[in-house]
Amino acid sequence: MEDDKKLDITMFSGLPRIGCDESGKGDYFGGIVMAGVYLNEELEKQIEKFGVKDSKKISDKKIYEIALKLRRAVPHSIVAIYPEKYNELYSKMKNINSILSWGHSTVIKNILKKQACEIVIIDKFSVMDRFTGNFDNLEVIPEIFEFENGEKDTAVAAASILARHSFLEMIKRLSEEAGTELPLGSSHIIEKAREIVKEKGFDILSKIAKLHFKTTK
Repeated sequence: MEDDKKLDITMFSGLPRIGCDESGKGDYFGGIVMAGVYLNEELEKQIEKFGVKDSKKISDKKIYEIALKLRRAVPHSIVAIYPEKYNELYSKMKNINSILSWGHSTVIKNILKKQACEIVIIDKFSVMDRFTGNFDNLEVIPEIFEFENGEKDTAVAAASILARHSFLEMIKRLSEEAGTELPLGSSHIIEKAREIVKEKGFDILSKIAKLHFKTTK
């Protein structure tokens, strides 16, 4: 695994690579989604026409439009962990970064089953912990590069869009289960959470929210 501080992310442009990102990590409601996208020079030119950029800079409506095009155009993988499973994993791992590492590893291995690739770029998800991928049983272990603001790379930006789209879909389904529209984010959501608990009971939170957040207390 390379130290990203010594490298410029733009050097990967046009190279065959897998880009990975996640969505939902900072949201109280919903679980978490990891996504990966494979690009080469030809695919990169193709998806740049879609308006691919960091999902945080795109409206939700546009996210849906671009995500549908990406799903048809590029090899990809999405791992969506709903709250019930997320809370189970967190109780075992005690660390969200361990869940992210597991999820990203799964995404990468899924793509490598379809498309050989030796380079993986991950949007760095922790200042403290390095990505620890489990690549047992792979004939060729890819070289992993972590970057802060990894969405500057087109492959990572595309992955961020797929992850965001899947997370928004998750929130829709969970809102139906809760019987009310679940807000995004982690602030200004306490009153909504209290309303839900008052109506449905405390146990509902394990199915729609991340219990380890301080918000739960």
